[in-house]
Amino acid sequence: MTEHRHLTDELKFDAQIQFASNGFSEGSMIMWKEDILKLENINVTLQGFHVMVNVLPNSQPWFFFAIYASPDFPTGIQLWNELCSLSHRVSGEWLIEGDFNEVLHAREKLEGSNINNSRASLL
Repeated sequence: MTEHRHLTDELKFDAQIQFASNGFSEGSMIMWKEDILKLENINVTLQGFHVMVNVLPNSQPWFFFAIYASPDFPTGIQLWNELCSLSHRVSGEWLIEGDFNEVLHAREKLEGSNINNSRASLL
């Protein structure tokens, strides 16, 4: 995985988390300024990371999930199952963002192979 620490410095952030991704990506990262945000309980996986975010000085904490889902369908299903499980354990506000490597509707896709409707219906 390519090291992106120089971007954190160039963009004048104080801290970063970087993780390798499953698939065709060089990974993903999040950068923040430590005098504005406090990140805790960081859990990094091959399909993303999740973290508790506190906006300083005294905000209500919320969870952030950054996703880069595997293009391998069975591995992607593991991610969906993990997210469903987390949704039952996390109380409070949360945000999920990222690339799920899935298409639910044909209108979301411009080119390439057709979507698999039976596969999409599983999500």
